[in-house]
Amino acid sequence: MVLNVLANNVGAGFSTPKANQVAKIINPITGRKENITATSLLNPSQVGQFRTSGSGLAGIQSTLSNMRFDSRRNEIIQAALSRLQLIGRGERQPKEDFEFTGGFLQAQGLPYKIEFGDDGKIKVIDQSSDDNAFPLAQRKIASRAIKEIEDAVKEDDFQRTKKNLRLKLQFFTGVRLAQLSELKATPENAEENEAVSLYSSGVPFTVNLDDDGNITFRRQDQYYLSDDTNILRKNAITKAARELKAHRDGSDVSLKTHIIAAAGFADKNTPFSFHVDDFGNITAERISANNSIPDFLKKTTDEDDLPNKKYIRDAVLFAREEKGYHLEFFGSQIRATENTLFNTLDLDNPLTNAERLQGALLTLLA
Repeated sequence: MVLNVLANNVGAGFSTPKANQVAKIINPITGRKENITATSLLNPSQVGQFRTSGSGLAGIQSTLSNMRFDSRRNEIIQAALSRLQLIGRGERQPKEDFEFTGGFLQAQGLPYKIEFGDDGKIKVIDQSSDDNAFPLAQRKIASRAIKEIEDAVKEDDFQRTKKNLRLKLQFFTGVRLAQLSELKATPENAEENEAVSLYSSGVPFTVNLDDDGNITFRRQDQYYLSDDTNILRKNAITKAARELKAHRDGSDVSLKTHIIAAAGFADKNTPFSFHVDDFGNITAERISANNSIPDFLKKTTDEDDLPNKKYIRDAVLFAREEKGYHLEFFGSQIRATENTLFNTLDLDNPLTNAERLQGALLTLLA
């Protein structure tokens, strides 16, 4: 059978090649010139005419059809991966079943894979709980690895949360209050307005964080209403606040060092608070990061440490970066791998469309 499609290459600078000579033809799909070896492919008896196999046209049509199918499939998978990442970060609400499962697992830093189900829809394989996620021989090792990862991710999340809360409190007490009290900045929210009101009135107070990590204040002139279970500290601060008020309004001038210091801070609109040590000694100090960070938020030596095992360390880093990942075995070794289009399709060395089309053309001319 003679195919005249490629004969159009004659006018594009194509000449009849000799055996083993590399010829340039115009790819009818991409429009680009491509090299092709003439040996066993061309019958040079007639310029621009080529002998083709009977199944050649069907082969190239099948290749083009598969390319279109693969392109659509790839778009669906890439869109699913992108949506899961947004859901894991809380930037998108899940709607489909796979989004609920995958989004939850990604937010928890747990491994999962995605694939097409029998119904042609995307589905999520939960590697942390699905017994069929791994072959029988690998399940025990995988289960132990996932438990290690889960514990490591939780610990890392705790340490990072603690660090972020400390930095928030540190910035407000060590930087922002100074900017406000020294008139280098103006209040920008309700918290800052409240702080300005307190130190401008000469009220001693402490800066704290509530259960949601928001900045809050505890007025020490009302410390008797606090839930402080340390009676020694509670009584000492309540008494000091009362004595400070009497000292400032002149009804009972005090010579106590901490009262005089507190009055000096109050007169200069400087944020301050009273502090009591374990022996009941009381001082008045300017509010700073050093006297505001509670012990449980202070930095520990292992705060920034990562696990020694590579697959656990990689999983923790994926969780930090809010990236989906899965576990896979290589012999007896296990590793954590980011969920991407290529490894979701198990394409370690994917053929480009140009390479696939070249193969179809070679078959066509065989």
